[in-house]
Amino acid sequence: MALSRSTKAQLTSSQAQVAREDYVQLASGLALTPSTLTSVQQQADRGSIRQLVEVIGDLRARDPHLAGVEQTRRAAVAGKPWELLPGRRKGQETPADVMAACQDMLDQLSGMDTLIGDMQDAVLQPLAPFEITWEISESQAWPRAVDWVHPKLFSWNTTYEGVKGLDLGELRLWTKDEQTFGVRLLERKWIIHQLRSRVDYPWRAGHGRAVAWLECFKGFTWRNWSIWLEICAMPMRLAEVPEAMGKPERALVEAALAQLGSDSYAVISDLAKVRFEGSGNQGGDQSYQLLSEACNSEISKCLLGHSGSADTTPGRLGGETMASEIRQDLVESDARQEEATLVRDLLSPFVGLNWGPDVPRPRFHLQVDAQVSRKERMELARQAWSMGLPVDSEWLASTTGVRLTDDPKKALPPPGPQGTAQTVAGVNAPQPGGVQ
Repeated sequence: MALSRSTKAQLTSSQAQVAREDYVQLASGLALTPSTLTSVQQQADRGSIRQLVEVIGDLRARDPHLAGVEQTRRAAVAGKPWELLPGRRKGQETPADVMAACQDMLDQLSGMDTLIGDMQDAVLQPLAPFEITWEISESQAWPRAVDWVHPKLFSWNTTYEGVKGLDLGELRLWTKDEQTFGVRLLERKWIIHQLRSRVDYPWRAGHGRAVAWLECFKGFTWRNWSIWLEICAMPMRLAEVPEAMGKPERALVEAALAQLGSDSYAVISDLAKVRFEGSGNQGGDQSYQLLSEACNSEISKCLLGHSGSADTTPGRLGGETMASEIRQDLVESDARQEEATLVRDLLSPFVGLNWGPDVPRPRFHLQVDAQVSRKERMELARQAWSMGLPVDSEWLASTTGVRLTDDPKKALPPPGPQGTAQTVAGVNAPQPGGVQ
């Protein structure tokens, strides 16, 4: 496919390089209150997601529970085996030479497994952007690198239409020279992944908004919990001294109390009375603990599909297993959406630049199907064999770990007519309860 000199220059250079040098100063560190979070989300609804992106990143960095469940969601897809399958278009399949070239391109692309994992940033963030740097020669175009770009550099135009050629709802890139409207994204240069879960607008994609509110409530909980512990849970040493005691003697009493420990103390007159009034809450510090656990439970439901990671009780049967898993339908949904993004933004430009727009694109497939245990495979093979179906012994051995042997002296005797083992080659049949 013939490309102009300017197009080649755009594809082989970095459009975000100028922007990368300009976002070293973060705007995070906002005091997360309902009013500030409302302001941040209203600003995001106007297309500017910079502060929302930074708030989500800050929450992920400082909350261990959020970081843990987000990593569980990410790991469910990252590192999984993948394959290319022939695509179909107008009754034609992807040619074999195109399939082989696409496979070579993905094999040589550094950080492919990292790319699949980093695309899961879209679970929390409104988008996960990556820039493709191409290497173009006289005969072919080849992706040289795929680099992650901070999503805070992007915005959606939700206000202006027709100004500087802006389209309403268009995704733009902020650069050092253009921080008002941003610049238009170049074609074939970007992989833009978003979590599509029936959001009304693209800038509302991801679960970051819902998680931010839960983190806001949990932040109040931890702050109030700390205040309660400081006031009600810390022991206080109270010294009653005569009203007529002089300042030097009172100072000696204070110094003696301070040396007894690091907790609270006070020196008052023996005529004074001090009384601590509670709030009437019989739950004490458990109220804050329950609210914190409720927030963690809702975060787990949002990202994992269940609250196992928050509700797990040590020693409860199956609790630890459930806590470490994510609902299978969410895993498959994440994988299918990543597959569609990679075909649209990576494989389609690669095939289009080298073979033209009419050649069918291959399909990218992540193997995230539900895992079947060895015991379940063995049971399936046993049932198929009992029905008289031919079972491939080599497949059974490779999938279950059973070791086959050609030596009849080492082989276990085959089962008899009633399912019990019989004697073969001088080997006694095992007794009931032995190896079948």
